[in-house]
Amino acid sequence: MATKENKKEDFENQKQAAQLAILEKLRNPDFYREGKITLAKPFVIGEREITELEFDFSKMTGLDYVNAMDVDRAAVGNNKASRKQIVSLFAASLKTPGIDYKDLMNFLGPNDMMTVLQVGELYFMGANFRTNMSLETR
Repeated sequence: MATKENKKEDFENQKQAAQLAILEKLRNPDFYREGKITLAKPFVIGEREITELEFDFSKMTGLDYVNAMDVDRAAVGNNKASRKQIVSLFAASLKTPGIDYKDLMNFLGPNDMMTVLQVGELYFMGANFRTNMSLETR
């Protein structure tokens, strides 16, 4: 029979394995770099129905990055972006034409917004992780 201590140790081992797996994914520069999100709640811009959002973070320029970070000037912290900044970064990465930050903020439903935030945060976290790793090796 498993004791309380064994269960706790098993949980800690599983937690550590999951954390190591995430770190390994974050080391991969292609992790969440590009892809497509199929919207749970499509929206209309002009006469066009938007059912999916294609993104590619590698297409962003330095100016795109700075502008996205300036969306929320109240946000502070070197390695953390606010939700507004993440949505702005995601908007800058869009391959789907004619959609901007304000469109995402005004038209995405909660489930789609959570997906955008998760993808953006994972990419941002991975980019920060890789930058920090390269700085440590210099």
